[in-house]
Amino acid sequence: MKKIIAVIISVLLCAMLCSCQVVKRNPSGSSDSGVFTVYIGDDGATVYSVDIKDVEVTEGALSVLNYLKENNDLTFEYYVGAYGAFITELGSLKPEGSSYIAVYTTCETDYSLPPYDTTKSANGVTFTYSGVGISEMTVSGGISVLFVLETY
Repeated sequence: MKKIIAVIISVLLCAMLCSCQVVKRNPSGSSDSGVFTVYIGDDGATVYSVDIKDVEVTEGALSVLNYLKENNDLTFEYYVGAYGAFITELGSLKPEGSSYIAVYTTCETDYSLPPYDTTKSANGVTFTYSGVGISEMTVSGGISVLFVLETY
C-alpha cells in the first residue's frame, strides 16, 4: 500500500512540475516599438537612440548594447559572472582601480530600492540608479539608460 501511495504521489508531483511554465522575461515584449536611448558619460555626452523594433531583445539592455556594438561601432566589452553581465568597457568609460560602470535608468520598475535609489541628471533627463542587472533591464519605447563611472 505504501508503494502505491508513493507511486501516486510521484506521478502527481511529476505532473505538477511538468505543467509549470518557466517564463524568461522578455523585457521589450514582442510588439513593442519606440526609441530606447543610451547615454554614456556623466553629462550624457555620447547618445545613441535605437528603434527597438530593430533589436532582438533576449537579454534586456545587454541586447541593445550588443546591437550598438555591431551596427554603430560602439566599443563595448563585458563578461558574464555569477551575478550576470558585468560591463568592463563602454565607449569612453574604462574603469580602473576602484571604479566601475554604474547604470541609471528612467524605467520606474527597474529602480533600485531606498537608500540606493540615487538620481543623476544628464541632458535634461533624470535617471535613477538601477536595481536590476543590465541583462534584466526593461527595454521599451521611451526608456533611457545612463552609464557613468563611479567608485566604491
